[in-house]
Amino acid sequence: MASGKNIQILTGETDNDKLRDLCTRTHKEQAVWFLNAFWEGLEPHAETIWNYVHKCNELDWENHELGTGLDELNAHRLLEAFDETLTVRAMRAELRSTGALGEKESPKTVPLSHYLLCRFKNECNWHSLVHASQGDNREEVAEAERRLAEVQAAFAECEKRDGEAAKALLEATNRENDAKAREAEALQAEADAKAREAEALAAAEEARQREEAAHAAAEEAKAREDAANAAAEEAKQREEAAHAAAEEAKAREEAANAAAAEAKNREDAANTAATEAKAAEDAANAAAAEAKAREDAANAAAADAKAKEEAANAAAADAKAKEEAANAAAADAKAKEEAATAAAAEAKTREEASHAAAEA
Repeated sequence: MASGKNIQILTGETDNDKLRDLCTRTHKEQAVWFLNAFWEGLEPHAETIWNYVHKCNELDWENHELGTGLDELNAHRLLEAFDETLTVRAMRAELRSTGALGEKESPKTVPLSHYLLCRFKNECNWHSLVHASQGDNREEVAEAERRLAEVQAAFAECEKRDGEAAKALLEATNRENDAKAREAEALQAEADAKAREAEALAAAEEARQREEAAHAAAEEAKAREDAANAAAEEAKQREEAAHAAAEEAKAREEAANAAAAEAKNREDAANTAATEAKAAEDAANAAAAEAKAREDAANAAAADAKAKEEAANAAAADAKAKEEAANAAAADAKAKEEAATAAAAEAKTREEASHAAAEA
């Protein structure tokens, strides 16, 4: 045979070893062994099995007729070529369930024998396969090979006819493809037009949504602007109130200063009360200076009141407190002035009494 092995003997101590040896034979040798083992049941499927051999030789790009198994990709192609729903994974699971493959055994290739065992599992079993006699049925082998030759000759004739038919089919297919291409172009043009229409509608809808969002944003911005204007107006009013309070404090401070100056003039006229009046005046001046400094602070706080409303309010409150302190200082100065005036009057009365006594 092509593999150089004796096709009538499988080596190995166990049935699994013998099956592995069978799987090292060529695609054709495996098919011959399989047909010899189960000829009575598989004779109606002989042509199909040779079709499998032919397809394996075709898919085995590297070894062709000398190949022994297909990689998983080409094994899937083999299954697809014959409309098999079986997968390589399912096939191996089936073989493991019968013991033909060990639980951890995972061959790198898929031999034809594995596929045939699963494809014809109702007609055969793998133990019978590896023990099938091949030496006593030379006539059957010859018959199988004769049938193979007939099938191959039929294949050649079919291929020739297929070539002629394929040429005619190719021409018809080309014409059909041209028509389909034109139809496809028309359909594509229609689809493109529909797509553009859909895009335009989508763009219009998106523009409408954006316009609504813009209107909503404008309304929200206007509301925020109105709120900001109201807050600014309120801050302005508070600032003006703070300025008014500061001006009033300043006027009161000036009045206090005038009263203090008048008290100082009156204090100068009094000899005995001059020192006390001077001290009172100094205290009034200090209070007035402090009030002036606080007024300046209030003015500075009022200038910043537009941005810092709370600071303006605090400054206004502080200014009012300082004004009250200034008023208190002024009242104190006035009281001391009145006391100085009374002391001066008393001194004058005593002086007049003293002069009268002296004249008497």
